[in-house]
Amino acid sequence: MPAVSVVIPAYNAERYLGETLDSVLAQTYRDFEVVVVDDGSTDSTRDIVASYGEPVRCIEQANAGPSAARNHGVREARGEAVAFVDSDDLWMPEKLAHQMPLFDAEGRVGLVYSEAERMASDGSPIPTTRRTKPQGDVFLDLLVKNHCPTSAVVVRRECFLAAGGFPEDMVWAEDWCLWLRIARRWQFRAVQEVLVRHRVHAGALTGKLSDAYLGAREVLARTLEDTDGPEVRATVRRGYHRIDRDQALLWLGLGDLAPARRCFWSAIRNGPTDPHVHAGLLATLVPGPVRRPLLGLWKRTTPWVPWTITGRIDPSRMEQ
Repeated sequence: MPAVSVVIPAYNAERYLGETLDSVLAQTYRDFEVVVVDDGSTDSTRDIVASYGEPVRCIEQANAGPSAARNHGVREARGEAVAFVDSDDLWMPEKLAHQMPLFDAEGRVGLVYSEAERMASDGSPIPTTRRTKPQGDVFLDLLVKNHCPTSAVVVRRECFLAAGGFPEDMVWAEDWCLWLRIARRWQFRAVQEVLVRHRVHAGALTGKLSDAYLGAREVLARTLEDTDGPEVRATVRRGYHRIDRDQALLWLGLGDLAPARRCFWSAIRNGPTDPHVHAGLLATLVPGPVRRPLLGLWKRTTPWVPWTITGRIDPSRMEQ
């Protein structure tokens, strides 16, 4: 039996799937199988998978979304560990070789992940802010921000199954929901270097920002349990604040001022001392020709805000 099963959900993935499979099959760590779950594709996805032969297997299902496809792949997996990669992302050759030794024999470590860098649709690099990934008991850290790109994760199969897999009734942030379930019971380990290239399709969420925002808030609502103490509850409030603030800043950069104001007010309720939410709320009251230069100045002093120095939204942030 292979040590690792690599699960790839694929829906009409013909454009990038071959490149993704090539990056997985180029791993220096060799004890793995590849399970591609064809999620009801109508293009040549199945033919591409078939052209690889062993150790790539193709499982077909009616279109049900990436969560259902990943769960299906895990049920068919034979490895003790499961790694995920989206059908348009790429792995570095040393990914599994760096991650697999971080699992402990005692089973305390449930998940190992790594840094990822972003790239555009054509593969050109997009500047990516790197921060030290938390390790050990990461539950509180993870309540504030999802640190785990799906294509960077390797998880013990037994932990995945015990946590219930990806929630199939969620369209947005379902991966974050699962990582939090795992983090309640097991430790995480991180490789502090880029092992994944994540493809960003600029503008993919432009018309779906509200859905993504509500999905992220739903994660925290589902995660909080009646028995959680004051530390967890305070951290959940910090998580809500970050979600509301970042969403408000996106709306502000897009010039959609009414939803921006609502999110800023929500962020103030959970984080009244954050100067960015107060500044943002004031910026919604400034006329556009004046607001854009102010946002450009804001960008120069605070690089993480989601617009460019022109005061307009950074297209690469629309995928986040």
